[in-house]
Amino acid sequence: MEIKIENRQKLLLIIAGAALALFLGNSIIYEPLKQSWLDRADHIKHLKDAVDADHRLLQRKTEILARWDRMQTNVLPANPSQAGSAILKAKDRWVGNSGVSLDGFSPQLKQDTTDQDSTNIVTTWECRTDASGNMRSLLSFLWAVESDPMGVQLEDIEISAKDNTGEELTLGLTLSALVLDNPQAQTQ
Repeated sequence: MEIKIENRQKLLLIIAGAALALFLGNSIIYEPLKQSWLDRADHIKHLKDAVDADHRLLQRKTEILARWDRMQTNVLPANPSQAGSAILKAKDRWVGNSGVSLDGFSPQLKQDTTDQDSTNIVTTWECRTDASGNMRSLLSFLWAVESDPMGVQLEDIEISAKDNTGEELTLGLTLSALVLDNPQAQTQ
């Protein structure tokens, strides 16, 4: 069976055209559809994960709202004299519970507007505390600060030895407490 040259050329053109059509079909139709399908499946997975996370938040709604209420009632009042008084009372509790010797305590009111996403002014009381004592009393002081119902954040902690044996230590502590213009906090 011999194929004529004209027929062979036509057959080769048909085979080459079919191969080109398959290649173009793969490149232009199949691959973009496949990638679109994979992207859509990935997007659906992310949406399902977000919905699951939202369902978990809804299940914890009462717990989260109760915690937020506690946080709002444990901030400092907006009145500077009341806030200063509350900080000094808390400092006296911390020192009394721990047995440290307080070398210095300097509260300072700070207003910060560095949050670019908001026009709110964040007001905090920043306190620098210097105390001395043994390891147990300094740890008790830190525990008293952290476990106090007043919402404070420890910003910086420095511990150094006063003597060569490490029996007498000094603690440098910077902490901040949030001030909210909140009627609940002002009535305490």
